[in-house]
Amino acid sequence: MCLAESRQRKLEDNDVPKSNGGLTSALFSSGPLKPIKVYDTSVLKCLAAAMLGCILSFGTTIFSLHLPHVLTPSAAKDIYLPAFWSYDPSASHFDNSAWTYGTDYTLMIVMLIVSRLVIHNATNDGDSRRLRLRAACLLNCYAISVAAGGYAHHFFLTLESRNSLIFRLLWTICVGTVTAAGGFMGACASEIARKFNGPYVPEWFWIGFGGFTTAVCIWGFMSFQRPACDIFIAGITQFPPTAYLCYLSVMKLGERIPLNHRWMCVLGFLLNAPLLPLYSLLLKYTDWSLAQVNTLLHCWLCISWTIQGFALKHYANAIVESNSMEKRKQM
Repeated sequence: MCLAESRQRKLEDNDVPKSNGGLTSALFSSGPLKPIKVYDTSVLKCLAAAMLGCILSFGTTIFSLHLPHVLTPSAAKDIYLPAFWSYDPSASHFDNSAWTYGTDYTLMIVMLIVSRLVIHNATNDGDSRRLRLRAACLLNCYAISVAAGGYAHHFFLTLESRNSLIFRLLWTICVGTVTAAGGFMGACASEIARKFNGPYVPEWFWIGFGGFTTAVCIWGFMSFQRPACDIFIAGITQFPPTAYLCYLSVMKLGERIPLNHRWMCVLGFLLNAPLLPLYSLLLKYTDWSLAQVNTLLHCWLCISWTIQGFALKHYANAIVESNSMEKRKQM
């Protein structure tokens, strides 16, 4: 009996799969079973960062919707009239002049050229490739926005056409790329912080931030009787990534990037700020036509966005130079 029992135990032992680790060893080990981790902490961190970005986006959107009424209260109450994609003939104003859509198209071409200059050598330059790609995405968002806006100003000539689903889709692209640009702007700042050891904000934070703000735009909470107002509200939502990038430029990059390049960056990203009160004041207190106001704004944006592109290009070049210096020191 003892011999038979011994043989039976040997057969049972041989049937058990042998493994040095993993699931098999956990199931067939003689000791107490250890819990098997079925989640990835990095995924949870990404989700948490994205959720925080959504929370900041919600607060920033509320701030953006109220800021015009704080800066220019008497003008804003007549200009920033909610529409929710339904335009009223007595309140809606939309310019269809060649000055407006012509400067839109010109601005699109300029942004595509600057984007091409920024992304140049991105494939061969691994050190700055990530920053160059994110900067190019930012500039391409600008280009898509003014392209969609120019097309809308060019071909949607009546109120009935602007109350159509096609116009809503087109203007959502125009405004939504501005809100999405805030996410790419933050991603550029995070990449700069990562390369130069600054305070780092995870990129998933900016994905949540830009995604939530764009969703608010799609649902019509940034839609006004003057569609141009949508762009200004969307632009205000870029305040957090702009502040982050300017903080890095002024406070954290002094020893790594030349002073003129840092202040070029600050100038480029802050230069849009005066446009918010200027738009309301020009419409309320001057006899300028919409065509004149839009032309001025587009020229202003062309200068600001171009400076942004070249500033980020200088930062990408600084990353290459910094890595080259470190490699020479190690030799």
